[in-house]
Amino acid sequence: MRVGEPNIHFPKQAISTSLGKGTYNRETGEVFLNPHVPDESKNFVVKHTKSGRDVTFNTQVLLYNLNTGRIEANKVDSIIVADATIFPEGGRVEFQPDGGIAPLENAVIKAPTRLNHHVIQEAQVVIRSGSEYVGKGRYKYTDIEGKPQFITMDSIYVQNGVTTARAKIRSEDEFLLTDRILFRDEVELKADRRFLYFKGEVRIQSDNDFLRDSWFSFEGIVNPDTVFIPIKDPKNRKGQQLTVGLHFVQVYRSFYTNFLQPKKNQDDIDVLLAEGGLSVDRASKSFRIGPMKKLNGESYRGNWVEYNDATRITTAYGRLNFPASFPPGGAELAVSGMWREEQRFQKLSTDLIFAFHLPNIPSSLAEAIGTRFNLWALALQDMEYTEPRFIEAIAELVDPDTTQPETNTREILQVAQRTALAKNVPFAKKLPVTLLLARVPFRRSDSTGALFVSADVGVAGIGGIGIAKYCPAKIEYSFGPYNPAERTRAPDVLTIYLEPTEGNWLFILYSGYVVRIVTSDVGLNRQIKQVADKQKDYNKDPSKPKLQLILADPSEKDDFLQRFSGYLLR
Repeated sequence: MRVGEPNIHFPKQAISTSLGKGTYNRETGEVFLNPHVPDESKNFVVKHTKSGRDVTFNTQVLLYNLNTGRIEANKVDSIIVADATIFPEGGRVEFQPDGGIAPLENAVIKAPTRLNHHVIQEAQVVIRSGSEYVGKGRYKYTDIEGKPQFITMDSIYVQNGVTTARAKIRSEDEFLLTDRILFRDEVELKADRRFLYFKGEVRIQSDNDFLRDSWFSFEGIVNPDTVFIPIKDPKNRKGQQLTVGLHFVQVYRSFYTNFLQPKKNQDDIDVLLAEGGLSVDRASKSFRIGPMKKLNGESYRGNWVEYNDATRITTAYGRLNFPASFPPGGAELAVSGMWREEQRFQKLSTDLIFAFHLPNIPSSLAEAIGTRFNLWALALQDMEYTEPRFIEAIAELVDPDTTQPETNTREILQVAQRTALAKNVPFAKKLPVTLLLARVPFRRSDSTGALFVSADVGVAGIGGIGIAKYCPAKIEYSFGPYNPAERTRAPDVLTIYLEPTEGNWLFILYSGYVVRIVTSDVGLNRQIKQVADKQKDYNKDPSKPKLQLILADPSEKDDFLQRFSGYLLR
């Protein structure tokens, strides 16, 4: 007798075993075969198949009934089929009279072998050969808030040597891909992939009506631990494009945010759009959509939007395509930062960088204003440059080319971390616009639709001169009326009043091709007038810039302040 080699054969059933000793019960007609060596690896049974892909597994006891031809193996730990390891319930495997392996009930499937990325429980399995099996069972997906979730795999089979399983998830199953993100439709398991593939629709788990019905298409491999669900071209069942971001309604001169909803009107201007993937902040239970690198903190740049359905607050971060109605050749405006909408109280709050540039202001005049403003603002509080969200807003403007490294941002941050004077931070130097404002907290007027500020605002720089002080400010951004018939909008009007200290102030009024400036300083006003006189006839010469500077009268500032007080009274 040869140890570890087939010793006994059952030709009718095409089965062999290495078990070499046993007993016979005459009354029952049963033969009990046992191992003759303690080494379990040398005790096995083989089910031969016509394809040559035999099924081999270790066993310690083999029962053969002479009357029925039934063979039963016991103390079977597992059976390897293709890339899977199958664990029979109770270690029992029965062979049918023709030698076929009887279907296994309540088995466990682990695949791929040794790695065991996937476990299917309560499985019904039919083993056809050493490379083929079929079945169905329950797959433990992941725990959500401490509770296990299962997927019923209706079809398990081997495809190209890889264990494959499929399932169909219904809406009523309330299945969660991860915290508070529901999924319905098709699921595919491939043992050679670490994570499952989902194809169907997802929605946010929320009691809010506008989110409850917002199912959108989703397809991709999901790692539930990273809590990032890639989103591409989301649409609802009506085929409507779903957007995430901030929009502007020209007719009403109003803004609104949305989160996986269709735009109210196709003509609404996209002010900020977030794309990439959906994630959940486990601490605040807020939903976030944006690029993976931005949400993971690997990049400063990138638009993203956060929605907290408990507080009904939507917050947009990034670079804003601000809907300014400035004519070609007029002023230039770049805006970045935070825009927050509290839907419950219809309240707006912002924290924006406002880079306002007037191309017709010579650098010498802008620098003169900046130098004088620096003297006025000496006693004011320094700006703080190291707050993460502020650095992200800066990055959107100083490193706008996303194909290039964030070199300027990192230089600004490095200087900010070591300098004692905020004005030495090279933000204004990197962005030498006429007026660089930061931490701008806009509010919206319900009566006029204008945005206004009456608070301390960060004056980061003027004409490239670093200032970096918080200064009392009154700002009004009035949107020009929209003409639906001609689909045009009148020029916007931007008015800025900065008063660093009592009696020292700067006033700017801009609209269309006219900018009016006046200050409290006689010498500066003289320089402004000199430049304005040179530009006086620009509108008569096609070769000259259309934008014109005018020295404003101090009474214009007084009229603005008197009118502005109406915002505060309302």
